[in-house]
Amino acid sequence: MGRMFARSVMFLGAVGLFSIGLKPTGKVGSSFAPNLEARHRGCSVDSLEGDYVWRFNRLSVMSGIHRDALGVMSFDGAGNISAVVTFNDDGVSTLRVPRTGTYAVDADCTGTLILDGVNYWDLVLTDDASEGRAIQTAPPGNRATGFLRRR
Repeated sequence: MGRMFARSVMFLGAVGLFSIGLKPTGKVGSSFAPNLEARHRGCSVDSLEGDYVWRFNRLSVMSGIHRDALGVMSFDGAGNISAVVTFNDDGVSTLRVPRTGTYAVDADCTGTLILDGVNYWDLVLTDDASEGRAIQTAPPGNRATGFLRRR
């Protein structure tokens, strides 16, 4: 009986929309974000240039070790990163570890970071690239998120 009621409500809702002249467009989210790229034309690899505070939290799913990290990441405006990061792994600290990597930024203010050739992150920047949020995508077995903010 519950399924029949739900189907009737859906049918009557569709009939109601058509009767007042609204027609489905077949596009998901078309009115919410009609053209994201048009709103973010200013982002490119040179949007990230200078020093940023970098912080992230990670949980190794395999070992259960939780890592907090804080440091300074320097972007050269041409796709290269140098960083110095302090790690705390469940209370054991490793101070000022140098890191290097590369990055890319697309016109829609999204991008990727690759640190030490093995740690891959997806990145979303604010329109002025003063801040960003990141999620680690590789290596497998880690759950990590982070942020960066221009100094």
